[in-house]
Amino acid sequence: MGTRRETINDLFDLGIVPTTKVPHQKIRSHILVVRLDDLEAFGREHVLLDVLSKERGEAALAVRNRLTELGIRPVYEASPKATRVYRRNEIESAGF
Repeated sequence: MGTRRETINDLFDLGIVPTTKVPHQKIRSHILVVRLDDLEAFGREHVLLDVLSKERGEAALAVRNRLTELGIRPVYEASPKATRVYRRNEIESAGF
């Protein structure tokens, strides 16, 4: 996903990106996995602030401030070290 571990943990914990527990063959314990189609669906429906700012060639803070001005809020209130996640359709419908 190309983002901080804190962001990934939040996305998993909040169920924004679904996970499934599967048995690990070597350690005899369960691990969390993300199905490829769930990850692709997340990418179609959401965008990370870091990715959006890189796509636009602008600083993340400038993009975040502009989104706030447009009334576009992150999907969830991030952990202090996590990047913000937005819904693509909200950004697109605002013409951003």
